[in-house]
Amino acid sequence: MFFAIHDGDSRSSPIDALSRIESDKTLRDERPMRPCEFCNAKIDESNNVCTGCGATPSTCPTPSTPSPDHGSAPGTKPSALWLGLVFTPWLSGIAFFWIGVRANHRAWIAEGTVYMLPFISALLSSGTEPTDMQTTWAIIFWLVSIVRALKLKNEYNARMQRQGS
Repeated sequence: MFFAIHDGDSRSSPIDALSRIESDKTLRDERPMRPCEFCNAKIDESNNVCTGCGATPSTCPTPSTPSPDHGSAPGTKPSALWLGLVFTPWLSGIAFFWIGVRANHRAWIAEGTVYMLPFISALLSSGTEPTDMQTTWAIIFWLVSIVRALKLKNEYNARMQRQGS
């Protein structure tokens, strides 16, 4: 028994119509693309490259057990101890360095180093007490680090949740 597939074009053959149906079926059968672990854009599975940032994601699954070096189980809120360090003037840069290392985010490590520069400068000054200019810059950097830390808190927590720690 023969039946014709009509797709609105009288010039197309049944073989052309069947090939279009098969190609539509393969498009529907493809798995949905997984999100990138860095920017949450979709990963092109054919070449394992992020369509947003171009990064090659890791193929390691996220751990299901607590990581010994981070100390918190998946699904729990990461530690906010670093926020306490930010409110201590001499330790604000160390707090950013700490979260940068834990979240494996180099920009935060560099940011922590920058926030420590006025304090390091004051410590290394030739006089016994820091100058007024050094003190002013240290206070400005400290206040900026507090504002920046409060803005980063949610992003840091999200990164640590994705890492499972």
